[in-house]
Amino acid sequence: MLVFTIEAILKIFSMRRDYFKEAWNCFDFTVVAATIVILILNWSGVGESVSILSTILRTLRIGRVFRLVNKFQKLKEIFMTLIDAAPAMGSLGLLLFLLLFMFSVIGIAQFGLVSLDGASEMSDHVNF
Repeated sequence: MLVFTIEAILKIFSMRRDYFKEAWNCFDFTVVAATIVILILNWSGVGESVSILSTILRTLRIGRVFRLVNKFQKLKEIFMTLIDAAPAMGSLGLLLFLLLFMFSVIGIAQFGLVSLDGASEMSDHVNF
């Protein structure tokens, strides 16, 4: 948190008004400012329920990695390949879910009528 704040302050002093012309700098400043506000609310005891927001804002800092994608051509090609493969991965995930569902139905059909007589450790909750 402190590193990002210092970085934002140094960039604002060095770039002055040009700092807010770049979209990534606006994103960084918004994340830093919102994190400071949430930390002040947490320290004052007012915002007990907003502590999850600080966690969400910290995860937004991962978005800074996407800045590197535009700078390196090979990384951009890998990222675009990943995005192009996303629909196929979704279809594969749906197929695996269907397979799991089918085996669950088969398991219930095979073991649903098993007698619980003589099995003291099993109950209705353990059986299918």
